[in-house]
Parts: sequence; C-alpha cells; structure tokens
Amino acid sequence: RGEVYPGIVARAGAEVRGTLYRGVVPAVLDLLDGYESPFYRRRILDIERPTGRVTAWVYVVTDPHLLEDGDWDAEEFARRRLDSYLQALDGPPGAPVRAPRISL
Repeated sequence: RGEVYPGIVARAGAEVRGTLYRGVVPAVLDLLDGYESPFYRRRILDIERPTGRVTAWVYVVTDPHLLEDGDWDAEEFARRRLDSYLQALDGPPGAPVRAPRISL
C-alpha cells in the first residue's frame, strides 16, 4: 500500500503476466534475494503456460494485506512513476546502487 511497485500473491487460479527466465544460476538467485526486501519471499510455484505447466521460482508478497486491491498497471507505472523509481534506486550522487549489477 502506498508504493509504486507490484507484488504477487500465490493464489490458485490467479493470473499474472510476466517473463519466465530459464537457466538462472544460484549466484544470480543469491543476488536477487539480497536485492528484494523482506516484503518478498522466493517460493517455488507451479506455473501454467500456453505450452504447458512448469515449476519456477517466484517472488511473492509475504503479507497479502500489504497490497492495495486491484491490478498493477505497468503502462501507468512507466508513464507516471518509472523515472522517479529509477532515481530512488540510484539514490543521491555517490550513493551505492541498490539494483543488482552482475557479470557472468
């Protein structure tokens, strides 16, 4: 509530559009775990795709009551809030960057 980023709740029958990444190595998962706040937990969920069911790691919200009702609108976010969100990630000049920067 009151934030600009989305959250997923693991709920039977729920639908989420997104991107499924394959071949993510444990070192990258560790970096992502460090980036995500305690607001999220990484869980294994069954995902139904047009081509069939797969099992995948998904970051889900730890307390669904923290979310506002309704769907998150990615287009509205990009139009109205993406710039300020990215600035908040980078912080003031000279501050460490919170977003993971990785080289493999």
